[in-house]
Amino acid sequence: MDNKDVLFVNIMGVGKNGTTLLGSLLDNHNELSSFPMEMKFVEHFLHNVKRKNFLGLENFLFNKSKLILLNKNKANSLIQDESERIVTGNLSQIDFDLAKFKKIFKDNINFDLEEKNLEKILKYFHLVLEKYLSKKFNDKVIIQDGAFGLRLIKDQINLFKNIKFLIIVRNPLDTYVSMKKIIKNFKYFRRFIGDFGVPEQKHIKNEEINYKIINKIFSHYKNDKRFLFLKYEDLVENPQKIMIKLSDFLQIKYSESMLKPSVFGQDWYGNSTRVKKKKSIDAKEVGKYFSNLNKNEINFIELSHKKFYKNFSYLENIKSFSLISSVKIIFKIYIQNLLEAREVIPKKNFIVKYLYFTLILNNYFLIRNLFHIEFSNEK
Repeated sequence: MDNKDVLFVNIMGVGKNGTTLLGSLLDNHNELSSFPMEMKFVEHFLHNVKRKNFLGLENFLFNKSKLILLNKNKANSLIQDESERIVTGNLSQIDFDLAKFKKIFKDNINFDLEEKNLEKILKYFHLVLEKYLSKKFNDKVIIQDGAFGLRLIKDQINLFKNIKFLIIVRNPLDTYVSMKKIIKNFKYFRRFIGDFGVPEQKHIKNEEINYKIINKIFSHYKNDKRFLFLKYEDLVENPQKIMIKLSDFLQIKYSESMLKPSVFGQDWYGNSTRVKKKKSIDAKEVGKYFSNLNKNEINFIELSHKKFYKNFSYLENIKSFSLISSVKIIFKIYIQNLLEAREVIPKKNFIVKYLYFTLILNNYFLIRNLFHIEFSNEK
């Protein structure tokens, strides 16, 4: 393995904001190397892999990563369930010979198995991928940590000599349309309106997830040339313009392949709540909140995310709320949560969970929003 410097580019954003779509659009470019799915290499290496070396990450790759979801027709693969499909896309339809990939992986190792340099380890993983795909390895590697990588910006800057960040954002109202359906279908009763993701570990604060961390990153890095902030709406409504802009950022040649989502060059099944093969980019998920959310929900999200809407120029969503109207909005959602509780609570141990939801979780939701909501209009 040569010592050529590699540019690592991490795609990140809040859940259901278009990170997977963006990764699939970069999948087939001949100047890029990528596992076109959210592998969360950085997150796993820092927090979930016990042995923080080559062998530890290798074990993750073959036993716990999304590679095991590929190709349901193989005897040793797993059939992907619906919740996984909505997060990652329908990977079970993608043909991937894991045994062949493993053989190439084992046959080409030529460095210390105790290697702890994540940059060097990931370079090897992607060298193997390009050999498997019969492609030439290039010096630009795309990784995806999604929402998990947002709180690890400083760690990544320390881990990689040369790194850039692609951060994609989306109107929280449309994000909630997707999350509301997921919460109802899969009974994620601990999630409330505005809780697009929950801390995956107890020590993680609410300020380090969702749009709060996006605002924080934007404030710190909006003028940093290593960062490119993209809006989902711009991407799907004017994809060529955005992908040309992205090409300039990555210093690669723009290609028409960047307008066609794929996984290892194969058709990608989108991870929206619509089960459909994505042969091209469409804007059908934009503005769905108009017909899917009620006035109280719209008001609450616009009240809660005033700073985000201002940062990313969602001008139609920047509204002023008085102290009294803000309190009314929160109480209306509190009551709506009580009325809709039955729809989001699993049948197993229903009574216990119902009481927990209505007496503890919903009251906590009320208190934290009354205390933390930004009542004053931002200038």
